[in-house]
Amino acid sequence: MSNGEYFSDAITRCNAALTALIGSGLPSFQFMFLGFIPKKKNEKFEVIKSALESDKTSIFYESPYRIKSTIELIDELEEDRDISIGRELTKKFEQIEHGLSSDLLKKMNDGEIKEKGEFVLITLQIIYSFVDINHLSHPHLVVLLSQVQLHDHLEQYHQPFRLRHYKTLPLIDFL
Repeated sequence: MSNGEYFSDAITRCNAALTALIGSGLPSFQFMFLGFIPKKKNEKFEVIKSALESDKTSIFYESPYRIKSTIELIDELEEDRDISIGRELTKKFEQIEHGLSSDLLKKMNDGEIKEKGEFVLITLQIIYSFVDINHLSHPHLVVLLSQVQLHDHLEQYHQPFRLRHYKTLPLIDFL
């Protein structure tokens, strides 16, 4: 994986799913491996939708004949979702690409990512954080709001770990 300044390489080599997870740069503290994505359209839709709503990073294997349509489905369900795809992992010509689903589709269309070999697809988890704004003092509320503005600012610059996938759920006491 390269971000222009640094190059990193996952070393595991014995397992494509773990190599892809390590090389993706996506959060790995909680993940689930779901094997091959179903071929049937309805089953595929449900599995992908569930993965996109999960609080765990999801790892799949996918065929080179279906990888593009699977990424298109991800982009339809959630435009510009952070994903990572690994190709030919644990082999000589491995490739790991991370970015927005639309950007990776463009790279596939431009031939930068060849639709050959075995693929590992990883989707970024949804991270939930709860904030009880009823018990925050004024200074703490100001800090919280400034952090939200910082998150919005960072999002404009397409940070690898996109903060818009955080779902902040305020706990408001109406009594």
